[in-house]
Amino acid sequence: MGAHYGTIHVLTEDRNEVKRAVESITSERTKRFLIAPPIDGWVTVFPEHRGQDDSISEELAEKLSNRTIICTLIHDDDIFAYWYFENGALKDRYNSCPNYFDDNNTEPRGGNAQAFVELLKDAKKISKLQSLLDAERMTFEGERLEQFARLINLPNAATAYEYLQDGERDGIQKWKQFIHVPDLTTEREAKRAAKAQAESEMKRLAKEGLLILEKIGPPTGHKLMPSFPMWCIDPSTNDVLLTWTGNPMGKAGAALLIRINSKNGSETATAVSVSSRAYSMAVDPAGKVLAVGCASGEWKLELWNISDGRLLAEIPQKRSVEASCFNANGDTLFSLSEGTISVIKLSAPDKPAFLQLFGGGQALATHPGGEYLVAEDGGMLAIVHLPTLSIIKTVWILDRPSRARALLEKLGAQLSEDLYKKLAGHLSPEQMAAYKSRNARHMLPKQPVRTMAFTPSGNHLLCGTSAGVCFLKWEEILATADMASIKTVAFVAAEPIAREDGMPGHQLIYAAPLDIKKERVMFCGLEGKIRFWNFKEPKIGDLLAPPFRHPFWRLELTPDRSTLVGTTVHLSIRGPEDPPKFQMWSYPALCQAAGLEY
Repeated sequence: MGAHYGTIHVLTEDRNEVKRAVESITSERTKRFLIAPPIDGWVTVFPEHRGQDDSISEELAEKLSNRTIICTLIHDDDIFAYWYFENGALKDRYNSCPNYFDDNNTEPRGGNAQAFVELLKDAKKISKLQSLLDAERMTFEGERLEQFARLINLPNAATAYEYLQDGERDGIQKWKQFIHVPDLTTEREAKRAAKAQAESEMKRLAKEGLLILEKIGPPTGHKLMPSFPMWCIDPSTNDVLLTWTGNPMGKAGAALLIRINSKNGSETATAVSVSSRAYSMAVDPAGKVLAVGCASGEWKLELWNISDGRLLAEIPQKRSVEASCFNANGDTLFSLSEGTISVIKLSAPDKPAFLQLFGGGQALATHPGGEYLVAEDGGMLAIVHLPTLSIIKTVWILDRPSRARALLEKLGAQLSEDLYKKLAGHLSPEQMAAYKSRNARHMLPKQPVRTMAFTPSGNHLLCGTSAGVCFLKWEEILATADMASIKTVAFVAAEPIAREDGMPGHQLIYAAPLDIKKERVMFCGLEGKIRFWNFKEPKIGDLLAPPFRHPFWRLELTPDRSTLVGTTVHLSIRGPEDPPKFQMWSYPALCQAAGLEY
């Protein structure tokens, strides 16, 4: 996804005048603004929603009808647009890609450099501006914005309200003198009080034995890129093996691996120091070999002897290792990187076998019987027959009916048809057929799968998707035709993310660990809670609604059922106060507090 910038520049030294005009804006959608101090004769306004609502500039031009106003906009780094107002009237406008949203849009590209003669007062600059506006579409239209801003001398143009509020302020002039409309003093005091209350509640949960441990990682030297917990559970001991990633923009190094007792949180050092670019981890059933998948330029899979810290092997990978898992015997490791499955025999790790999926993937699960592996393949389920190392079929989970789904299907069909017409003269019939096949997979009305696991019997596959938690019968998966949808045996919808502004949010399940003894699944995602689903009763509810409603990125139950281990992430990280957190929760205590049988 590209950048989205939207700024409004008012030619004046009187910020108070601009502030009064902004305070009187009546938009139902855009209610928050940042206003910079005068810089080089311009007062710049940064509306929320990344300044993508051009009606704000029109209203501001009416209220400041005696001023020169220039509104600049970048949409997804694909479009650069501006609106130039003089004395309340639109003097010039420009759109680098006027047919971006609609092929029938006949709006002209615009862009008349002569309109800026009073501002530039330099024939050479006017000529440069016209050449810039007439230039072909750029790969990143933000480059055109930056050149435009330099010619007109517009300050702080390549940013937006949300980026500034999230701490992305490098190169921003006079940031400490910015003001916010409306004044946030009361709101900030309320947030501080709520945070203090939440921190007090977390201390209570720890005192009462529900929260065993909460940790944040060491500093990375970059406030917007905090260290991230990478961990896995040793199935032989129920201990947690934990390390912290470093700054992905910095130099790769070594990161110490620690062992944590899952029942009491006590820590001991190990002899292993993995790559600071660790991205996924897995331990074999015997607790002897640790597999560490790496990212951010370290495209490899490390195999470590846990007891003595020896590096056993390094297996090159195509890109980041999204997932890895061992088979039940512990003699074979599977990894997933850039849509490629690596099959690695521990007896000969330097001779891996490879299997290419159709698309990308980020989840793997081995069937307890040992004959099959299931890989997430572009949101679908690819069934791999391990003896022959072949994909025997790909199935998908039908999305739940909704108005949004119906609209997307209709829009997708129209866009696909328009695209095929455009490509007809550029691709051969064979290439077109291949393209249509790939596009058809992408446009299927499916629930993209994020996580999956088999029940110990292997009779069912549990999937966490964009819509909720799905139970699938394994025998029905095997009986389903290739590229067909598979029906769910049971389904529980995910809750949407709890947004601060109260608007409807997205939903997604990130993890769904099983408690087989009690026929229960815990599941979590964007909603920032741990929910439970008892199959037998059936019964659904909250196992934990923590005071800080940050999404659970990962969650696993130790094999002895003593501890839920998780990672929480604040989706809008604002420096060291909101870094990702590693947590361990007492499962028996949570069950008791929720009124559930343990």
